[in-house]
Amino acid sequence: MATFIKPCEGYLNSLVGYRVDPKTGKPRVMHRGADYTSHTNNNIVASAAGKVRFLDNNPNRTGFGRYLIITHDNGYETLYAHLASINVRLNQRVKQGQKIGVKGTTGKSTGVHLHFEMSKGRWNNRYTTNVNPILWIDDPEIRTVQEVLVQLGFYTGDVDGIHGDGSITAVEKFQKAKGFSAVDGIPGRGTMSVIHKEKDRIIKEEIERVKVIQSKLVKAGYKLKVDGLKGKATTNAIKTVQRATGLKVDGIAGKATDAKLNAIIANLNKPEPPIVKPVPPVQKPKEEEKVESAENKNEIPEWAEKAWEHVEEKRLIRDGRPNDYITRAELAVILARRDGLNV
Repeated sequence: MATFIKPCEGYLNSLVGYRVDPKTGKPRVMHRGADYTSHTNNNIVASAAGKVRFLDNNPNRTGFGRYLIITHDNGYETLYAHLASINVRLNQRVKQGQKIGVKGTTGKSTGVHLHFEMSKGRWNNRYTTNVNPILWIDDPEIRTVQEVLVQLGFYTGDVDGIHGDGSITAVEKFQKAKGFSAVDGIPGRGTMSVIHKEKDRIIKEEIERVKVIQSKLVKAGYKLKVDGLKGKATTNAIKTVQRATGLKVDGIAGKATDAKLNAIIANLNKPEPPIVKPVPPVQKPKEEEKVESAENKNEIPEWAEKAWEHVEEKRLIRDGRPNDYITRAELAVILARRDGLNV
């Protein structure tokens, strides 16, 4: 974590490096510090604990206007220039974050801002010990820039609040993509306005995405509030799905987790197969029970006895069989007469 903190509210307006002098218009003039724009809160605080080594309360003596220098416990020094007022005394001990002055536009300045320099060792006007201050400061605004640009695919570095080369390049790509006339890698007021709009859009989209995931988890049987807020209950439910489906358990509902969740829901919504009642085996209709008549019993009717005696006497049968074949008509007559018909 950076030793120093951002010395004021406001956006970065100018970085260390060559630029067009805003006062004279001269090209390629070296700028030795970082400039922070005016803000509703223009108080300036000590970037780190230390002792006030130098201050100049004369607004017109140098191009810095009113300015002061603090020597810090680690041997570094910071310079704060163009102040409207100074709120500390020479040799005063200050704490990190303590108010030391107010932004102004004294000296060689075109508007209210803070010019902030840092040196590794004692600061001098030959700038032989100067370092780039933004490489030592974890700036909350830069963190916002980095977070948004990661989401948009412009930045792949660490989200650390330090506006180094990777962060500057990412801002340049973003500015170019958005059609800015000045592609300078500086997340100033105009760039930050678009960054914050993108951030709001990303947040809204994330809320809707979380709502979709929560709705799916509810369909899968989890008791959750569908509010778009990824709290502990939602994260735990996602982890349970991941654990049950053999995925990496990280609580993040990515494409793989979403696919598994869709499969679970589809399986739950699969219609139940129809209940098929067993079909009883087809049974052959029972033959109508023949009503046993007297002929089917051991008792032989008298008329049948007489008929049998007659055919035997006439030798019409031999060994219980007819001697000659009989026709269908003859058989029908026999059967009809058996049943009492007069034919």
